[in-house]
Amino acid sequence: MRSTLQHLWAEFSERLSDRVDPSIKYGSGNAQIRQVLSQTSEMVTEFEDLEKDFKAGILQKRLRRERMTQLKQRITEHLNQLIFSIEKLN
Repeated sequence: MRSTLQHLWAEFSERLSDRVDPSIKYGSGNAQIRQVLSQTSEMVTEFEDLEKDFKAGILQKRLRRERMTQLKQRITEHLNQLIFSIEKLN
């Protein structure tokens, strides 16, 4: 079963495939779009790993806060880049 973030990533990749190039869903197509999908996937994985560690009580509070802040910043920057990229498609 997919997580919410995994589902959103899949929806995003499907829409890009429908709107830009069907070959995207098979790992080819525009290199920049593949890079965006890869970066997004890596962030989803990193967040889910962090969430698992949090639930397991593995991370210390300070380290967890630092990682969460860094990840939030990365996701914010990434989403801003995605918004800019989508605007260029129109």
